[in-house]
Amino acid sequence: MADSGDQDLPLVTKPPKIPRSAYFALAVLVLTNLFNMLDRSIVAILAQSIKADLKLGDAELGFLLGTAFAVFYSVVGIAMGRISDFVSRKKMLAMGLALWSVMTALGGAATGFMSLSAARIGVGVGEAAANPCSHSLLADTFPPRNRALALGTYLTGTFLGTAIAMAVGGLFVQKWPDFCAVVPISGACDVAGWRAALVTVGVPGLLLALLVLGIKEPGRSIRPYHGSMFRMILREVAA
Repeated sequence: MADSGDQDLPLVTKPPKIPRSAYFALAVLVLTNLFNMLDRSIVAILAQSIKADLKLGDAELGFLLGTAFAVFYSVVGIAMGRISDFVSRKKMLAMGLALWSVMTALGGAATGFMSLSAARIGVGVGEAAANPCSHSLLADTFPPRNRALALGTYLTGTFLGTAIAMAVGGLFVQKWPDFCAVVPISGACDVAGWRAALVTVGVPGLLLALLVLGIKEPGRSIRPYHGSMFRMILREVAA
């Protein structure tokens, strides 16, 4: 006779299979995080070339490397997190990615301190959308038992992006005069290496933004926002 206590044991069910769309989303978000850190960090290795070419002082260079990016990134990041709770996260992330990619590339066309500062501020504003949107997407795409692994995989993009930024930036600064001749663009060798580096790492982000739009937007258990989305975004950013 079976023990009556067996009837109280919970049934063991097979965990649901993770769809391929979840792995696609993870791969795209890892790449997004990689470009996030690549575009953010590359100015560190280009700093001395930028300083000499634009005739910047130490205080101006310090502002470009730190304050111009960090202040707007941290402050706007709060608003981006709030906005991402209500809007399509993949669309918000794609817009942020496109913005910071364009501003990174435009940094290569800067003619002085003010224009390069504006470009770096734009990078900070665009990248402020990256982590709130990505973390939210991953949390709703993967079940609780797999979220830690998904987030850990996502964070590999942080370190890969930083490492690639140092390698690519150094390569352009040191080797650009040697291989600019093979670039199929007229006058490529008249462009400084640091400018070519910023354009090169910025442009691919626009193509990646299209892949971000291909992510399947997961459902979430929050009450939808029924007001004017544009007005809400302006209110949050202004706050």
